[in-house]
Amino acid sequence: MTELYYFGTSTTTAGHYFWTLSERMESSRMWFRDIPFNPEQLLGKRQVDKGQAFYFQIEGYSIIHIEGSPYDKRGGSKSVFWVHGDVPCDVLVALIGQNEPAKKLISAMPFEVIWP
Repeated sequence: MTELYYFGTSTTTAGHYFWTLSERMESSRMWFRDIPFNPEQLLGKRQVDKGQAFYFQIEGYSIIHIEGSPYDKRGGSKSVFWVHGDVPCDVLVALIGQNEPAKKLISAMPFEVIWP
């Protein structure tokens, strides 16, 4: 199975961190310098509604950015999922939907996710 990564909050605490999502959600040693994109800056200064999702492909990574968090209600909170590889948007959305920790994160979001 493709390794799924996440940058965002858990379902119980504020604060955005890097995570690996496999059988469970595990803190990752990954850091901003380890990937060719900044999950904090994918949308630039664009203001969007909570729940709006966007798909990106950047230097061999496929990314879904969801505006908002399963826990943190502050503005600027985000939930960013990605895999290494050029994966079509619908396949990445399906991978997120089949991953138990990712499903828990999505279901804890206090808004509807509008997939790209």
